[in-house]
Amino acid sequence: MTTIPLTMDNLSFKWTNNRSIIGPLSGVLSPGHITALIGPNGAGKSTVLRLLGAFLKPLSGTIRYGDQNLSRLSPSARARILTLVPQVLPIGFDLNVRELLSLGTYVHHSWTERIFHPRPLSELDNVIVRLQLQKLVDKPYNQLSGGEAQRALLGMALVQDTPVLLLDEPTAHLDPGHAQTLIAYLKELARVDRKIIVVAYHDLATVGLFADTIWLMDKGQVVINGPAQNILESNKISEIYQTHLTVTQHPVSKRTVILPQDNS
Repeated sequence: MTTIPLTMDNLSFKWTNNRSIIGPLSGVLSPGHITALIGPNGAGKSTVLRLLGAFLKPLSGTIRYGDQNLSRLSPSARARILTLVPQVLPIGFDLNVRELLSLGTYVHHSWTERIFHPRPLSELDNVIVRLQLQKLVDKPYNQLSGGEAQRALLGMALVQDTPVLLLDEPTAHLDPGHAQTLIAYLKELARVDRKIIVVAYHDLATVGLFADTIWLMDKGQVVINGPAQNILESNKISEIYQTHLTVTQHPVSKRTVILPQDNS
């Protein structure tokens, strides 16, 4: 359980041969909170995730976990602090799901420790049960459907057990049942395990059900950010997405959600 924040200070990035700039970003991501990055396609959400994880060299500024500058850490040291879960991960060899999950244990130990003191199988099995992967453990990763592969990748990240989770569209390929299970698990990881969770997300109808804070992005910039309810009730949402949207309350949770406006 962590109490250490992830802090951005004037963080920015520019792709080569691209005139647009991501950022600058400044702020604090606190343990126990879920932050959602929303915005239209091309807004820069996935790039910001990679920038937060120090997978990209910033044009300016720093990203720190406590007093550690992530850009100055070795890849192995960063892997003990944060995990980035992409939408897809091409794998050129035929690992099954259990073997893929076991890769998540490697960042915590040297190779000799992994041989002589392997982590308990119960840790793997716990993630397998929570993400409902029991029927997939012996199936090759390269033969999984999009939704199955997404759940397997998230499982590997959870076995890695880092204090920071960066997730790129984690429910994009999931059916409603598995998406609901995943969202409930992320909320538990934030509330109980006090993880810092940042999610690039596209579904305005469900983001309000789990996000504590929302950053609304457009053209590489964070237009507004703040508590989820305040952002979802802002007129900026319709302006950025260039469509009419209806703000309402979920009938059970009473949390703010956004639905496309019915113009029929």
